Amino acid sequence: MFNWLNNFQLEKISFFLGFLSATILWFVISKFKIWIPDIKSNIQKLIKNLKSQHTSGIQNAIKNEAYSRAQSNHVAKSLFFLDEIIVEPLLLAQPKTNQEDENVYFESEIASTVPFTPDFPLLSRNFNVPRISITDAGQKNADLVICGMPGSGKTVALAYLVSCLARNDPKCGLLSSKIPLYINVHDTDVLIQPEQSIFDMLYKALSSKLPTTVLPRLVKFFQEYIEENKAILIIDALDELPTIEFDNYVEYIKKIKQIYPELQIIISSTASYLGELLKLNFSPLFLSAWSNQQIVHFYLNWNQLWKQEILKNNQFDDIITSNPLIMNWASTNLRPLTPLEYTLHIWGALAGDLCGPSVLDMLQTYSKRIIPNKEAYDLAITLANGLIKNKSCFINASDSKGEGFNKLVQSELIQPTSTGKFIFSHSDLIGYFASLSQNKSLISDLNQNDLQWPANYAYLGFCSAQDSNSEWLTTYISEEISEFPINFLSISTWLKITNKNLTWRVNYIKQLVKIIQDNNAKFAVRIRAIAGLVYSNDNSLPIFFRQLLSHNDNSLKELAFYAISCSSRDNSFIADLISLSQKAPAKFQKNICLALSTFEEENAVHELARILLNGEEKVRQLVAECLAFNPTNGTDILQEAVTMDDIVVRRSAINGLVKLNNLWAIQTLKNLMIQDSQWVVRNAATQALEYLESENPCIPDRKLPISETPWLIEFAGHQNLGVSIDQSVAPILLLALESQNKKDIFKGIEYSIQDANQETISKMIDIATKSPDQTLINQIFITLYLIKIQKFHGI
Repeated sequence: MFNWLNNFQLEKISFFLGFLSATILWFVISKFKIWIPDIKSNIQKLIKNLKSQHTSGIQNAIKNEAYSRAQSNHVAKSLFFLDEIIVEPLLLAQPKTNQEDENVYFESEIASTVPFTPDFPLLSRNFNVPRISITDAGQKNADLVICGMPGSGKTVALAYLVSCLARNDPKCGLLSSKIPLYINVHDTDVLIQPEQSIFDMLYKALSSKLPTTVLPRLVKFFQEYIEENKAILIIDALDELPTIEFDNYVEYIKKIKQIYPELQIIISSTASYLGELLKLNFSPLFLSAWSNQQIVHFYLNWNQLWKQEILKNNQFDDIITSNPLIMNWASTNLRPLTPLEYTLHIWGALAGDLCGPSVLDMLQTYSKRIIPNKEAYDLAITLANGLIKNKSCFINASDSKGEGFNKLVQSELIQPTSTGKFIFSHSDLIGYFASLSQNKSLISDLNQNDLQWPANYAYLGFCSAQDSNSEWLTTYISEEISEFPINFLSISTWLKITNKNLTWRVNYIKQLVKIIQDNNAKFAVRIRAIAGLVYSNDNSLPIFFRQLLSHNDNSLKELAFYAISCSSRDNSFIADLISLSQKAPAKFQKNICLALSTFEEENAVHELARILLNGEEKVRQLVAECLAFNPTNGTDILQEAVTMDDIVVRRSAINGLVKLNNLWAIQTLKNLMIQDSQWVVRNAATQALEYLESENPCIPDRKLPISETPWLIEFAGHQNLGVSIDQSVAPILLLALESQNKKDIFKGIEYSIQDANQETISKMIDIATKSPDQTLINQIFITLYLIKIQKFHGI
């Protein structure tokens, strides 16, 4: 039975070949397991590249169209591209408090001194306060709402962002990988068809602007890029919608976020109404007002481009000699206006048809220039008045006919939309033309809801400039008596367009002065009152400011410093400030240095340099930050300061280097970190470099739903409470406001912006009434303001 074993022979060659083959096979299989991830990754990259090549034509078409539209999205588009005249839009960033972030190594002395006032951005316009660019603001995928009053540059800010994304600008950072889906609300039919998908909405808004060759694949492209989070939705002109339509559009945005929660959305909105955007976890960022330096640069740039493009004159050897009038305006006409108003001013000056220096003169000059035909001009008045009466931003189809209407379209005062409707080019122009109507409705009273739609806000403002009786305004002014007169302060911008002898204006200014001089009023309210007073640009302001400077009450002097700093530059104040500086205590000297830093005269700069050499260290650090904001002399002084023998001077100069944050400043910090003979300077330089190399703490994080916020969950747990997504967290926030922990109080105030009731509002007002902490009170004011401009504010 087993004889075969006796005859069994192993064929050696076959055996070894089989053994070798099996060994190789198992080796390949074992290695293949290791290679699988790399192979899979390479296959995915190949598929991605193939997809990218397949969609590159659509990408380029969308980017090119977006860039072209962005470059013409400003009032002077008939003359220049946006990139030629742009002043980079900057957003006010709220500085971190000591309770918020323990990892912030560098604390700005200016940021800790100047109150954060996003609702009155003119107050800090000439200070080196924390600001971020709009490209930086989007780095953490946060949903943003860019806020500002009409004419403040919201549309330009979004256009600038789109331009950077479209041309793959390196400053876009993490946003560079996303494609901008740039739409105007007027080009969509969301208000008529609110149930449509985001893909259909985008197709309707953009298809008429794109080449026909990309249209068959466009919807699929939108779907792929949105689902894979490779797109950023940028929505302009939401603030141009009346309140009800605004709310309906926000409801549509809410549905988009429910389906695509990771899709980043950046929109613009008025500073007087945000609807429910904050409840949808949007972060509000307010546009910074232009500094004196930015205004001067803007005027000079216009002057140069005007000679080059309009006058066809390329001789720039001596601008001052060739056009002294423009240079004179650039150095003296620095009163607080909006970018729109600065544009109309310099345009009228260069064109030679400016009929006066007031805002009304600028608008009249512009409107007469673009619409010289009387019939068309009268039609514009009629159409604008109809929009205000009907509370609509769309012109009726029956009115969009005739030669006069065609001339309005040719002038670009009225623009067509992708939906076939027509709109005015700017909310301020609706208000201005409507106010000129002989048939406008009689204004009987005024409430806060009337101020939420920018076109109506502008209309009422222009009416207030013409109405000598204005009982409706007198009543409104006298109605609000509260700790935080937010409604009263909200119309202060109207002062810059009103006649100086109007009764309501006189009464309003008296009320502002009363608040300013009231020691019982909170400083957060008083500083906003003096900002409102600055808007008036009244001839008597210098006299009033000097009275405040000579007062024994230091708080009144401090208010005067802020007023001098943000109003039209008046060099006669320099001597007063220097005199006060030389005998003021250190805490008070900070405010004087801030005011001095807004002047470029030699004696003001010398006084700052003296304080840098001899002042208390915290004051020196503040001066160094101020000098970093002065391109004419500041850098030279800081260059000298870092080489001086005085240790305190060198260490203080580091604050200025951090603010400069350019190649020279960074290299200087590196040298100080290694080469300086003193440990305290080396350590300060090291911390400064760590701060600059770390993530910018001012960039807003992507907000979680308030019920998922880690702090809230932890705090509720300590109170033995649960947090539900379906229930209001206001009762929990009330407990935080009632706690003894300062961090919890700040957090309670912060999150009340998203969810507040009457009890939390009352508690915040109670805290502000009793607390001596000015930073805390100011934060409560900001929170109450943001609550008030929402849909259901309860105030």
